[in-house]
Amino acid sequence: CNSVAFTEEHILHFYFLAGADFVMGPDADYSVRNVFGIAQANPELGARVVRCRHLGAQMLHIISGKSIHPVTAVPGGFSKPLAETERQKLLPMAEEVLEFAKWTIAFAKENIFPKFLDVVKSLGVIETGFLGTVGPDGSLNCYDGKLRLMKTDGTYTDFNYDQYLDFISEKVLPWSYMKFPYAKSWGEGFDLDLNAPKGIYRTNTLARINVCDNISTPLAQAELEAFRS
Repeated sequence: CNSVAFTEEHILHFYFLAGADFVMGPDADYSVRNVFGIAQANPELGARVVRCRHLGAQMLHIISGKSIHPVTAVPGGFSKPLAETERQKLLPMAEEVLEFAKWTIAFAKENIFPKFLDVVKSLGVIETGFLGTVGPDGSLNCYDGKLRLMKTDGTYTDFNYDQYLDFISEKVLPWSYMKFPYAKSWGEGFDLDLNAPKGIYRTNTLARINVCDNISTPLAQAELEAFRS
């Protein structure tokens, strides 16, 4: 269910929101830097984008009762098992979305990455640590596992959730209602100076990729190896 949600959400993010700036180019007029501009420039691609996001919503509806705010996910699992007829209905949808994902990464490698790689390497570079969850073998895990806190030099410490306060603390600053977590176990304190940050770590997608040793599915593992090469 979560994998389907990730797929649907990332189609929304890449093709409908942020990615349109890359597909159409940052110099394009803002009026075409959106999914409608993509559809006009490449009608076949636009149709695939809309269809695959629709398939993602359909799969979520089958698995979880609703495509938005699923109702079958409850503490401890799901309140409704997946019937065999539903599984059979999901298979061709999943295969189509998988093929679209493979096409998307190939398209990005050929048309997007070469144009912006130099910019990505030099724009907004900040040296921080990373935090993410990994499985017992160090593989990417988005659901459970150990917390891996990695320093800027690539060294890391794994710890369990009940050890969180031994490694992470929070800082309160007068100009924000938000608390700022930082890695107290590093013993360097807290500083948001972009040129010399202290105790700062990043989380979410790139952090998960950076802290894991591998990814358990073969296609994703191949892309991870290419990404790190």
